[in-house]
Amino acid sequence: VRVEPGEHAVFDTGLRFRVPVIVCIEIRAEQQLAERGIVPAPTVLDCSSDATLKVVIFNHGGGTWKAKHGDTIALLYVTPRLVSPDLTARPTLRLRAKP
Repeated sequence: VRVEPGEHAVFDTGLRFRVPVIVCIEIRAEQQLAERGIVPAPTVLDCSSDATLKVVIFNHGGGTWKAKHGDTIALLYVTPRLVSPDLTARPTLRLRAKP
């Protein structure tokens, strides 16, 4: 797969997860690729996720990036998740741009 500068591509990993409620899975950039401007879209999978994992890769670098089968395109982290005792309570954090 070729990703030209300023473009993106969607990679279907073929992986499917059953994520327990106590953790979430995060997709993050691999350092050597990030240094060249090749970064994945921020992605979080939680217990409500029920699909094959797809990774969206953006090319913010200056040249064409070519991915071959088996190449590392991102890192997957399993992170503990804080769960409210009242599962109906879902706190929201709103991020606003400064004027």
